[in-house]
Amino acid sequence: MLTVITHVRPMIAAATRNRPRTYHSHDERAAAEADVVDIDIGNKINELSEEEETLYGQAGDGRGLSIEDVERLQSIKVELDRCYDLLHQREARRAAGLDPTEAKARSADVVEHYQQ
Repeated sequence: MLTVITHVRPMIAAATRNRPRTYHSHDERAAAEADVVDIDIGNKINELSEEEETLYGQAGDGRGLSIEDVERLQSIKVELDRCYDLLHQREARRAAGLDPTEAKARSADVVEHYQQ
């Protein structure tokens, strides 16, 4: 069974609560903007997850998926991986006392072929 996280807002809220504000820039406005970016990434994750869930629903109800739907499902998976990667980079930078806005989205090739 596939488990899809469709709502990450609580996860984002928990990640942004009570964390140290030790960015190189001590500008509170910049810190607030960094939180907004995290929420934007979370919203994108939610949108992609809902679309993914819809496609899996179509696949499971007997209609199956067209070639375009299968390709879209694959691109959604890659984009979700990229969003989570960026979110993790930002949180790691925060934890290290670095500016999370310096985290950059990595290419699909890098994210999909990352060696753990």
